[in-house]
Amino acid sequence: MAKKILKHAGNILTLLALCLICRRLVQMDIDFAYLFHGVKSLYLLLFVLLYTINMLLIAWPWRVIIEILEKKKIPFLSVQSVMCKANLMKYIPGNIFQYVGRNEIAALYHLDHKKIALSTVLDVLTGVLSNIILILLCYSSDVRRLLENKVIPVNYWYFVAIAVCFCLFFFFIIVRKKDVEKIVREYADRATVKKFFWCIIWNMFIAVYAAMIYFFILKLIVGQDILWGHGIRITGAYLLSWLVGFLMPGAPGGIGIRETVMVCLLGGSCGEDSILLSMVIFRFVNILGDFFAFVITGLCQYNRNRRR
Repeated sequence: MAKKILKHAGNILTLLALCLICRRLVQMDIDFAYLFHGVKSLYLLLFVLLYTINMLLIAWPWRVIIEILEKKKIPFLSVQSVMCKANLMKYIPGNIFQYVGRNEIAALYHLDHKKIALSTVLDVLTGVLSNIILILLCYSSDVRRLLENKVIPVNYWYFVAIAVCFCLFFFFIIVRKKDVEKIVREYADRATVKKFFWCIIWNMFIAVYAAMIYFFILKLIVGQDILWGHGIRITGAYLLSWLVGFLMPGAPGGIGIRETVMVCLLGGSCGEDSILLSMVIFRFVNILGDFFAFVITGLCQYNRNRRR
């Protein structure tokens, strides 16, 4: 009974998310004649395909964490399907439904809901940590200069502190204090640490992958004359905008927040109009990629269940 209720609730939230996505696409200020003109249309289709692949690959770390906690193998397609479905719910205001929706995997395979919730927190933690590492690497020269001058401004470490506190807060909500020692004793071995290390590396790859899609949108579709050497700076700005948008409560998918951060970081060198246009196009690619990943995994899961 509980499984059916969870399934129906997930379907309703998915339908709501799809309606909000359609509404968002209609409201977006896009000149489709500009996008679907000549070679730009081919670039656009390519970037949608690449971002769809990005969404299909992003579920791997979560699956690894689930298998660590549950000590059993879970089909990647099932994890992928649940995650792509839950990912659509990020467009629902509140920024929580995309994580609550992941617990559908617990109902499908009779897993511990508490452990699945914990796996979601750990997956978010590895994702945030990966982005923080990349941001510091992209701005390494600035950070080094600040450390040499013994000046650490709030704007650099403010987001780092919020990210760490955010993850720890949810970790201790789900895990009781008396269980922490047990969890550490059970999972703190070399093999588990190695798996978490590779989850962080994978998330770093996915983050850079998405940042490169944005870079090429800015260069090839918007036509911004930028040097390849600026890729590191643009990657750092993109990742920082993602982090701020993620930490900002109530912004569906970081809409509006990420654009503001990108303009602040790159508007002076690339021009505010170019940054805004590129972010709108990237948001368009992002939405289509989320949708196609949901459709592809849903169809694959349906065919798999049908064969069974």
